[in-house]
Amino acid sequence: MASWKAQCLRLVVVFAACVVAAYGSTDKDVIPPKSHDVQDMNKVKAFEYLKKYGYLSKRPAKDDASGVLPPDKAVKAIKRLQKFAGLAETGEIDSSTLELIERPRCGVKDPELTNGTEGFNLSESRERSRRYVVAGPPYQWTKHDLTYKVVNYPGPPSTITAGEVDADVIQAFKLWSDVTPLTFRSVDDENEADIRLIFGKRSHTEVEGDPPFDGPGGTLAHAFSPNSNWGATDGDAHFDEDETYTHGVYRGVSFLYTVAHEIGHTLGLDHSNVPNSLMWPWGRSYTSNFVLPEDDKAAIQSIYGANPNPPTLPPTPPTPPPAYCITFFSSLVLIRGQIYAFSHDKLWRFDTNGNLLSEQEGELSRTYFPKLPRSVAAGYERWYDGKIYFFKGRNHWVYTFVHGPPPLFKMYDVDPSNLPSEPDYPRLAKELSLPKKVSAALHVGDEGRTYIFKGKMVRIVDEYENNTIEETKTHLAFPGAQWFPTGAFYHDGYAYLIYSHGQGADYFRFKWDQTRKAFAGMPGYPRNFFKDFLHCP
Repeated sequence: MASWKAQCLRLVVVFAACVVAAYGSTDKDVIPPKSHDVQDMNKVKAFEYLKKYGYLSKRPAKDDASGVLPPDKAVKAIKRLQKFAGLAETGEIDSSTLELIERPRCGVKDPELTNGTEGFNLSESRERSRRYVVAGPPYQWTKHDLTYKVVNYPGPPSTITAGEVDADVIQAFKLWSDVTPLTFRSVDDENEADIRLIFGKRSHTEVEGDPPFDGPGGTLAHAFSPNSNWGATDGDAHFDEDETYTHGVYRGVSFLYTVAHEIGHTLGLDHSNVPNSLMWPWGRSYTSNFVLPEDDKAAIQSIYGANPNPPTLPPTPPTPPPAYCITFFSSLVLIRGQIYAFSHDKLWRFDTNGNLLSEQEGELSRTYFPKLPRSVAAGYERWYDGKIYFFKGRNHWVYTFVHGPPPLFKMYDVDPSNLPSEPDYPRLAKELSLPKKVSAALHVGDEGRTYIFKGKMVRIVDEYENNTIEETKTHLAFPGAQWFPTGAFYHDGYAYLIYSHGQGADYFRFKWDQTRKAFAGMPGYPRNFFKDFLHCP
């Protein structure tokens, strides 16, 4: 049998062929790639990711003269990544792992979490204790008064100004100085600076070994610990100028979050495997009134100690619950790894850990999806071509992702010859052989299936063959479920059916049984969706 790595390399050709097929034909001519082809293409992507971020050696082992990666090592590396990110450790490139791989992140390699790793705790019980990781001596400053210099500023596509960069840098340093004895002072001469902040593209410095950036998405930035043998580059942070950095808004790449994270590296911190920590490798959108999470506070104080004169903060008045915690959602849809919650003419975006990615007050739906109606009833993203389908009443709308500033999605035109005219939407749901008044839709990309809910019934559609596999009652396909779900999504091997009501929303959870090709109900449900997922009071 050919090795996993060899299969990956050969399938680059398959990947190119699939791209040509998908983009060189009309919608009616596009044939979904077979499951094994897609899985093989995903192996190519995963293999490069695992090498890039420290989960696989870029050189063959001494006892492996062929340079071929054995399958057991591939599985072990994937499990390491899944363990670090808090995913189910399947050892397979499943949908959750793919979403993680495609998520923008810091370019610093992730540490290996072992019992010998400083700062990391692994209990013997079933529950894993997650904690920060510090680089340890000598990768830390031996003084407390540090200087910095913003060497240059980003140009397009960033919308952030030089003044906003400076403001975010000051705020980012303050996050760390508020909890430690460290002080940070800006200097005019970069040669006098302990920490230099530099923007650049691709091969952005002449320093040998400095990893190049990769364009929009992917790696956002990287940084160098003190005393890490990079010479003058020690303690510096580099930012990919191809990113769309923003200031104080809920779109683009939050520069405040990015620079605060990289400063953590310049002070001697490694990545943490705590999802809500600042030092988690994967980026997040802007958060107003951001404060340093407890995991990061404990990490930095383990190196430098606590601030002997912490700033005095005024008493915090009671905070009313966020608007989304008292909102009726007409639909919840998983799109590009984010939960989109729709209500009237607004939407809220959350990551799958429940972290808010948009404004607390919500954003206009049409900012993302032009001409989308109010109170959309159902939707799903199709796995093999990324098209997003929405339903309301007797109609449907189809969108595709667009790189760049909002709107992030555009209407899909079934006839490319119509361009530049507007695609003809809405269109009738019956054109897709689907019923009107759909209440929810659930897409299981791993199996090429879509579940369309209406009333007491659910229709199971085969996306490969574009036909109905079965139409049955909801509680038979999803044991224990109620009728009329108002939202649904599939994530990390589980299906979630959400039922919105006047006082919030409940949800049921179902696990996919690969042997039976069916869902099994999980005990202890329904539970409160707003509390469990959205962290509402």
